[in-house]
Amino acid sequence: MIGWAFTVPGVPKPRQRARVVRLRSGKSHTYTPERTVNFEWKVASAAQAAGVQVLEGPVGLEIEIVRPWPKSLSKKAIAAGAWPTTRPDMSNILGAIEDALIGVAYLDDAQIVNEVVRKVYGPAPCVQVSVGPYPWLGALDEGGLQKLLPPRRLELEA
Repeated sequence: MIGWAFTVPGVPKPRQRARVVRLRSGKSHTYTPERTVNFEWKVASAAQAAGVQVLEGPVGLEIEIVRPWPKSLSKKAIAAGAWPTTRPDMSNILGAIEDALIGVAYLDDAQIVNEVVRKVYGPAPCVQVSVGPYPWLGALDEGGLQKLLPPRRLELEA
């Protein structure tokens, strides 16, 4: 088994922090914002529709976050391959995706040992996700970024 790949259509949403509300009784109530819950539900539903099964052991993820082209971006910049350096942060979107896949693709997000994440502009905003047991090369493209990055060699000073 290599793994599964699926697409979540729509604009990717970042994970929002839990909110705390004080009640009249003096107690406090914690809840997750609705926007975060809805996006996580879309991710989990797309994964289940793709037939993703819960993995035990180390897991690898490849994620491509496709943001809509801003109207202010020129055709020349699009052709040159402009990168989205604006909010939301890639790590906040990644957090929402990782949390959404708990119980769907893995038992705990601590099982994730390798991630390759890209944030790009595209005509149709979406999130493309590949998940599978690690060691494993993703399904987004043959070898993903692994072809571009040489293996790192750590040398310890004596």
